Amino acid sequence: MRSASALSRGEQVRTVLSAYVSRVIAQSMLRGAIHRVGSSEATFERAGLDTEILTELRRGIVLFVDGEARRTECIARLTELLRAAPSAARPVEVQPSSVVVIVIDNEHAIVDARTRARALAIDLGFRTTEQYKIATAVSELSRNIFRYAGKGDLRFGPADGPRVGMFIVARDEGPGIADLAAVLSETYRSKTGLGRGLQGCKKIMDEFAIETAPGKGTTVRLRKWR
Repeated sequence: MRSASALSRGEQVRTVLSAYVSRVIAQSMLRGAIHRVGSSEATFERAGLDTEILTELRRGIVLFVDGEARRTECIARLTELLRAAPSAARPVEVQPSSVVVIVIDNEHAIVDARTRARALAIDLGFRTTEQYKIATAVSELSRNIFRYAGKGDLRFGPADGPRVGMFIVARDEGPGIADLAAVLSETYRSKTGLGRGLQGCKKIMDEFAIETAPGKGTTVRLRKWR
């Protein structure tokens, strides 16, 4: 039998889950958790278990694992896997050709953008928490494009600078934002969620800039440094 460290990351999680549910359900739980956070199984094998996927797995554990004691034990074992995982993927050299451009005009493009942004963040050596901040910002900007402009594009890649970093640019030719200062203010509350998304991006990224005007579209530029 192979040691736990010799198992793939997916197999490590499935092995824990299979002690409490069938192998088929274990596979379904893991696959569902990965997809619900907008990631892929290939990315998971590279990055491993993180807090967002563990949260999704908890929901499945509550549904499929019988007995409070067994559920607690299962979650504890998965938490140990999370703690044992390296805090960051090993950096690799990333060339300027790594810049990704995605046309945002449907829901699938939003998921694709999030998944590919996190994959690049992994290659650049960002820690797990930073990877998800980047993925969240990309997801928010992509969703804003689709919801408010209907179509636009999002690009991201390695940032120029003294440190390793990543840039994100979201552009659309939609209606623009009439009162940008109000939207970005801490007291702004929007029924549509536009303000919350932009405010969130500003808080979790290191650099934030936005250009917008009614009828002329919106461009948002972000940077995150490792």
